[in-house]
Amino acid sequence: MQKANIFYIIARKLHQRTKDFLEIPVERERAFLKSLPEPKDDYQRSYLQYCCQNFYKKTYVVLFLNIVAWLIQPFALLFLLAKGVFVNQQSVSFDAVSDLEDFKEVIPQEVKGRYTLDFAHWFSACSLSRKDLFVVWHLWKKYPFSGFFNLKCMLKLSYYSHMIRAYRPKAIVTHNEFAFTSSISTHFCEHWGVKHINVMHGEKLFYIRDSFFRFTQMYIWNEYYRDLFLSLRAASSQFVVSVPQSLHIEEGKYQSEEVYADFKYYLQIYTADQIASIVSSMEKLKRKGYSVKYRPHPRYSNIALLENVVSKSEIEYPREVSILSSVDNSKYAVGSFTTVLNQAAASGKTVVLDDVTYVQQYLSLEQRGYIFSACSLSSHKLSSLINL
Repeated sequence: MQKANIFYIIARKLHQRTKDFLEIPVERERAFLKSLPEPKDDYQRSYLQYCCQNFYKKTYVVLFLNIVAWLIQPFALLFLLAKGVFVNQQSVSFDAVSDLEDFKEVIPQEVKGRYTLDFAHWFSACSLSRKDLFVVWHLWKKYPFSGFFNLKCMLKLSYYSHMIRAYRPKAIVTHNEFAFTSSISTHFCEHWGVKHINVMHGEKLFYIRDSFFRFTQMYIWNEYYRDLFLSLRAASSQFVVSVPQSLHIEEGKYQSEEVYADFKYYLQIYTADQIASIVSSMEKLKRKGYSVKYRPHPRYSNIALLENVVSKSEIEYPREVSILSSVDNSKYAVGSFTTVLNQAAASGKTVVLDDVTYVQQYLSLEQRGYIFSACSLSSHKLSSLINL
């Protein structure tokens, strides 16, 4: 468990009230993004990304966050500077410090080949040195009335500062393009001679939460994502295409008759009505002679609810079957918005998008440039298959 400073916890709690972006017409997001100026530096890149994230909040929420954060800032700064006095350079140093311990399978081979990654000391402590005040001062000077923006940037930099001064890494490797602190963190790292590397770890859409960011390097899975991020006005010089081994499964390597099914439905969050609709669609495929299995998400799916409507023999439990074995032992991968579909496509499987249960989401994903809906990768619609 990562240690966390009380100020960081407070900042995160205050930041949680947002609307579901899929409920907002994408045209409004595009218009808002277009209305913003071209960023002059990393400070402004972070600030514009912060503005984009405020787009999803009520005005009174933004005001409340800024007032509370503005009151906390001076005490947080004094606390972090006081802690910085006692930071000593450790006898051990690391090639790179990373927060990708739970996402090791997506770390590019180029990164693993260049750096030995340490996961144990990520955000292990926070502090600021007097040398760091130049960044904090510029933040406050540029955006004096954006208390929450300044506070969260300062807190993020305090963790980076401690890691850099204590462990002298050559790089910090993260998965943080959705954080408005990313660009200013890149500026901070590069000032210290440290590379700030970001790794794509999940599926992406046109979503202005992920706008304007800059890293020293940003590893992506496909050229398509470069174009997507450029449409979100991310810095153009950072992208490196690298497909992680976990996305490309060697066909037949995990072959198993017990695990095989013609159609695998990769579930996420669902209601009772939604799972009933999903099962109804899959039953139509069974009547055509196909075998089916349902794979619940290990964290998000209500497995008990699933067990109430289908036989346990048709449930593929994540703890019993690895995702690599699951994808390899299928012909069709069915779902809505999940990284597994990308994994299946890269492994030669046929992707099927559920436009029956999730018809509105299907239309929204298409508008937002979902890689399958946008026809950048071949896919089928579930409605077409069950109605043949």
